[in-house]
Amino acid sequence: MPHDKGELTHIERIIEKIPIYEQKVDELALKINALAINAAERGSFFSFHEIEMMIFRAFFIELENRPFKGPNLNGIIKLHANLVHEGIIKNRNVPCEICGENRSIDKCHIIPGKLGGTDSNENLLYLCPTHHRLFDRFMLLREEWSQIHWNKKSAEAERYAEGVILIAHKKFWKLLKNGKYSRIPAYETYCEGPFITDIVKTLLYLIWKDGCINRKKLIKTLGPDVQKLGIKIIRALLKENIIAIEKQGTQDLLSLKDSPDQIGLTTIMEKVYQRL
Repeated sequence: MPHDKGELTHIERIIEKIPIYEQKVDELALKINALAINAAERGSFFSFHEIEMMIFRAFFIELENRPFKGPNLNGIIKLHANLVHEGIIKNRNVPCEICGENRSIDKCHIIPGKLGGTDSNENLLYLCPTHHRLFDRFMLLREEWSQIHWNKKSAEAERYAEGVILIAHKKFWKLLKNGKYSRIPAYETYCEGPFITDIVKTLLYLIWKDGCINRKKLIKTLGPDVQKLGIKIIRALLKENIIAIEKQGTQDLLSLKDSPDQIGLTTIMEKVYQRL
């Protein structure tokens, strides 16, 4: 049900456009069929993103006169998230994942943007303003934390939640047990060190395991929500001469200069933090 006149007007505008939507769907069906025939002739379906581009162009440029950039995978991921959040595909109002409130909803990143967390739904929580603030301050109650379906998030987001956010919340729960209901110092000073260390260890292990590995291939082994962080870490490792790079045609091959055991993980992490 619409909550105000603005939402009612929005619904009426959508209803008025139904005949145009039907026309666009028919046109898209013809274009997609032609693309499928072309792909079959080439032996494989060469780009499913082209179909998404056709849909977004038809419904976002021609109908809404919205700015459109593409093809760009990150743009598509963000647009998918916005579609769900704005209720264009799912329900009009997405409910808070903790309390179910749906009158005002925020998109809350699990892995923060400063660490390369994306705008994909697998790295977002849909929270009401109250629970968004409590989440950011590590002040959710145990019962509230348990309402979030972490298994529906990306593996990296779930790992960050367990390795960083949950640890901070447990400190808050300990304070609550002692009768102290206040923001924890970790809100000001908590570091994502354990999570970053885990990514560094993963990258070093993969380089050590292969002996010499393609840079792009190495980045792709990481999930989308930590790839930007992985790129920064590799740059830091190169600048600190912990890993070496060798050009082989168009490829950048990475190798370890010394064994991580010889350098020491603590020393490596100190150098990486200085560069991030």
